[in-house]
Amino acid sequence: MEKNTELKLQNKWKGPYLIHEEFGNGAYKLKELDGRILKTPQNGEWLKKFYDRGGFTPKIVIKGKEVFDKTRVRFN
Repeated sequence: MEKNTELKLQNKWKGPYLIHEEFGNGAYKLKELDGRILKTPQNGEWLKKFYDRGGFTPKIVIKGKEVFDKTRVRFN
């Protein structure tokens, strides 16, 4: 039987996103790097801090102010 490792190697996280709004119950409203706001708030338990790779050059350059201490996150 042949093992399918293709799915194992796929990225399990989406993002990065910026925190747009923090709710008091541990939920966060996220926005895309281009500024579009996601409709559904995400549970903070599912968020993971994003660490930028030093040699990676992003395709999108963000101009303007980032919220929540410039933290980028990913979620599953």
